[in-house]
Amino acid sequence: MQSRLLLSAVLASGVVTAGAAEFYTTDKLGEVYGVSDNGRYAAIADIENQVSYLWDSENPTEFTLLEGLYAKSEAYDVSDGGMIVGSVYNAGKWIPAYTDENGDWQLLPVTANFINIGYATNVTPDGSIIVGYMTDKDPDPMNSSGKRNYPCKWTKGADGSWELTSYNTIDIPDHQGFFTTCFLQKDGHEIIGGYVFTNWGGVTNVLLVDGELKIWNKMEWRMNPWIYKGKYEGTDENGKQIWLDDPNDPRVNKYPEAYIDGFYEGNGGEEDMFSGAFFDCDQFGNFFGSRTQVRDVQDDGTGRLLHGASYYDFNNDKFYDYNGEDPTLGKQKAFSTGLGKDYIFLGGDKVLVDGKEESMTKKWGFSSNQTITGVMKRSADGKVLGGITQELNPATGEYQYSPFMLILDEPLITLVGVENVEGESTTVGISTEPGMIRVFGASEVAVYDLNGRLVGNSGANAVAPGIYVVKADGTTRKVAVK
Repeated sequence: MQSRLLLSAVLASGVVTAGAAEFYTTDKLGEVYGVSDNGRYAAIADIENQVSYLWDSENPTEFTLLEGLYAKSEAYDVSDGGMIVGSVYNAGKWIPAYTDENGDWQLLPVTANFINIGYATNVTPDGSIIVGYMTDKDPDPMNSSGKRNYPCKWTKGADGSWELTSYNTIDIPDHQGFFTTCFLQKDGHEIIGGYVFTNWGGVTNVLLVDGELKIWNKMEWRMNPWIYKGKYEGTDENGKQIWLDDPNDPRVNKYPEAYIDGFYEGNGGEEDMFSGAFFDCDQFGNFFGSRTQVRDVQDDGTGRLLHGASYYDFNNDKFYDYNGEDPTLGKQKAFSTGLGKDYIFLGGDKVLVDGKEESMTKKWGFSSNQTITGVMKRSADGKVLGGITQELNPATGEYQYSPFMLILDEPLITLVGVENVEGESTTVGISTEPGMIRVFGASEVAVYDLNGRLVGNSGANAVAPGIYVVKADGTTRKVAVK
């Protein structure tokens, strides 16, 4: 499996209650891969030891091992009702699976040409739809492995059975395929996010929107000769290797080279590899991760790659790149998750709040004896955050990783259900903090004081302390600002 790890850690058991948050830790190894939208549950996997855990906020000091028929498992997401989705090892294959009402793993259907690897990576809050990926037979003769990973979806029927939809006919540019990490249903669309491998082993951002592949890079193969000390490698009539002066000599051999947006990938080390991916998304249509872009590319494929954190707004089809080019955004390495555009989580103890980098431990008043590696997932309102810490194991000299759960006293945003003009239900978020009213996921915003005066109409509204009326996409809420 291609791991979705961003960062890595070992923790001491216990809970720290201080300030505006409760911080729960465990001595078990693993990472938080999923938090239910309602914040009650978390799915935790220890990839190295291939075991999984369920965390329940009603018993927050316990991290319960998922046992049963399958000794090896990896948990990746969890519904509001506590159904975990992931994969189990069975008869030499990793098969996508979910847990039933008793907490036992059940296998999901696979394709007729399924080979050996399948993962269920995301589930809807109500547990009715699961998405993931699996290896399938690949008819492409250029693919020597004969297999490729394709995204897929399972839909639960009225009788409790699961119907499989495999997107194994989409044209994926690299033989390794599509790796899913997040799933969003918005405005009538179904959007699966993740990454695909580039031809030489880098990764780049990708979405599957209503079954159609959306990728922002042009990948191509070009046939070029092998040049050594100014001569061109070829083969004579006896099959012997020769070196030629004329590049147009028909005996010159040509080999495939991978180009991405005109850049010859594989021309150097890791700095010349793409490193873009989506790691998570929020309910408002923002996809968080990292992105690589090509700059100053020449006809021969030379150029430079610009790496940095990025999020993509599905609503306006636009990337916001924190790669240092835009001084108003600054430079960051990667975003693990976020909530709206005003709460975006970085590696370590850092979170961007309205573009300003802050320490989580200081902001929410908690502490940890281990190094915080990052927040990986969060509930829909941001009240429950799941992440990992790291600690050096003196016996091995290597870092080990363990999960942590953070419960804030107050959610980051208040979620409001809204019905749009087409009659579909959507979600708007409203949050307040000293001197500020924030609105998430609304196309039209109006903020009024109690005298009826309009004092703001954007996602971030600076106001004086007092009571205000917020109108967002047809819904109205009264809020208090300190």
